[in-house]
Amino acid sequence: VVTGDASEFLALTSLLALIVGVLFLLFGFLRLGWVASFLSRPVLQGFTQGIALIVIAGQIPTLLGTGSAVGRTTGELRNLPQLVGLDMDYTGFPLQTWAVLTTLTEAHLPTVLVGLGSLVLLGLAERGVSVIGEVATGMVTLAVPAVSLGNVAALLPGAFAIVLLGYAVSLSVASVGAEATGEEIDPNQELVALGGANLGAALSSGFVVCGSLSRGVVIRRAGGRTQVVSLINASLVFLTLMFALPLFFKLPSAALAAIVVQAMAGLLDFGYLQRLLRINRGEFAYAMAALLGVLLLGILQGVALGVILALVVLIRRVSRPATAVLGRLPGTSAYRDLATHPEAETITGLLIFRFDAPVIFANAAYFADQVRRLVAEAADPVREVLLPAHQINQIDSTGAEGLGRLQVELERKGIAVSFAEVKGAVREMMRSTGLEAKVGTDRFHESIEEGVKEFSRHA
Repeated sequence: VVTGDASEFLALTSLLALIVGVLFLLFGFLRLGWVASFLSRPVLQGFTQGIALIVIAGQIPTLLGTGSAVGRTTGELRNLPQLVGLDMDYTGFPLQTWAVLTTLTEAHLPTVLVGLGSLVLLGLAERGVSVIGEVATGMVTLAVPAVSLGNVAALLPGAFAIVLLGYAVSLSVASVGAEATGEEIDPNQELVALGGANLGAALSSGFVVCGSLSRGVVIRRAGGRTQVVSLINASLVFLTLMFALPLFFKLPSAALAAIVVQAMAGLLDFGYLQRLLRINRGEFAYAMAALLGVLLLGILQGVALGVILALVVLIRRVSRPATAVLGRLPGTSAYRDLATHPEAETITGLLIFRFDAPVIFANAAYFADQVRRLVAEAADPVREVLLPAHQINQIDSTGAEGLGRLQVELERKGIAVSFAEVKGAVREMMRSTGLEAKVGTDRFHESIEEGVKEFSRHA
């Protein structure tokens, strides 16, 4: 979009911040924070650790004084995919890491010494160490960015990407902080807050504003616990802008890089990934998908890959949920899964089948197939199938139609169908779809035990 001078660039960055702010506020007012539920903790952890590794790799050239060499090497290597017939320009983490490793011999010793532990404030610029340099003091003039349909259309796709990515980063920051303090976060409020912050940035000729992993970690390690920290930071930033910026002229860039690297290293928690592998391999898979996706494909692509894989796992679980055949524990009226309680007693001729999920379009056929299989495999002929429904909190029209067809099919074979512990909303759906009338109201029981007693009276 930018074709002019620096003033046009600043104008467009302000316009971008304005668009991003409006989108954040719109999503917040529409209460779309529920989207955050698809960013599970494994995905956020994989994303966070991938970002941390990228940031560390990006700061090492500054830490060692090899920025120019790394930039040159990266430029030489970024077109390597074209040599094997791939039409792409690759700039991922592996290329950055390789460029850093191959330029270690060009490290600038004074910069290395500063970056690794000594902060010397005099004479560094004269010795070749990169420093912050002159920074003008004062405040910018508040103004509404110029808006044109052409620029808005050109910036909108990128703004959507920034909103998605910025929201993911901000939630990562908030989640890590909430774990440390024991607090809870409101995803919708995060959207509104980000929207307000970006509108403020737009009016003050600023850049897009999102959560920062490095700043969040630095604040917590400095002892920050409440929002008072942000008020103090804002006051110090204001005073710095007005009076203290010249003091940063001699500050080595390597010192800032060392702070960022130290903060990012605190986010690396490979022990969590090891525990996740031991606990749940599926969740470990999409945590690693997010991490490796960030490193190999890019930040936005990595988040998308982790979320897509998590959704695939979720769909798989919904379409193939857990099921159980129940039996009565000896001497009690409690019914438990025979797979985990082999001592539980079955009732001859009665199949008690529990389905641990809503009965919807995605799993209605699976429900029916499981019942058919169990009826066919039963040691004694089944005369009734009792369906405990306390785990079923929803049933849609497809699920109701599937249950109706199954009931007709079983009745033709002389097998009755009954329900127990049906929730009110599910019972209402059964009534409105006609399933209750097909089964018969006398086939609905308040408990499994009541259904078993009714079966025994007619046995």
